[in-house]
Amino acid sequence: MVRDDLAAGRLIHPFADKGLDCPLTQAYYVVYRPECAALPKVKALRQWLHDEARATPAAPTRPTPAAPPPGSG
Repeated sequence: MVRDDLAAGRLIHPFADKGLDCPLTQAYYVVYRPECAALPKVKALRQWLHDEARATPAAPTRPTPAAPPPGSG
């Protein structure tokens, strides 16, 4: 969902230059009161998130940086 914004520079991957990464599990949570489940705006948001998640290709996984050989640091 943010791939285009990252590519355009509107969002940044913090600390990427330091080799720090926070892998995501692609989980989304929508929290609302049970009595609001039938509201059109809640249903529309849930459907939009579902459609966006399905339409967004999975992010490529990054290889884990190799640890330095013992005694090299």
